[in-house]
Amino acid sequence: MACSDGEILDEEKHFLHEMAEAVGIPDSVDDLFNQAQTADLDSLYDQIPKYEDRFFVLLRSYMMARVDGCVDAEEESMFVSMEKRFEIKREDGELVRRTAENMENPESEVMDPRIEEYYQASSFSEPVI
Repeated sequence: MACSDGEILDEEKHFLHEMAEAVGIPDSVDDLFNQAQTADLDSLYDQIPKYEDRFFVLLRSYMMARVDGCVDAEEESMFVSMEKRFEIKREDGELVRRTAENMENPESEVMDPRIEEYYQASSFSEPVI
């Protein structure tokens, strides 16, 4: 989504770097942007078989789109396409939007318990030993 508006801010690069590091992607941020510009959603979907992981990729992507303070029409269109292709439930797509908006406001409502539930079921959660 960061590439969809044609402008890649330093905050968006930093955000992508954090995400790549979290999932163990060894490529540089510039390489990731180049891949993102040519990748299609079908191949991305195939690489992320777990629903909870796709949910968090969509959430992080939407948060990255909001880094510059707004989600423009192209970013919104990309969000809708990702939501559809990733087979994200409508209520979870709404949860992504609400969560991203609420994270910008420290006085916002308490986080929806589904976020924790999805996180625990995702590949991003460290196993409890």
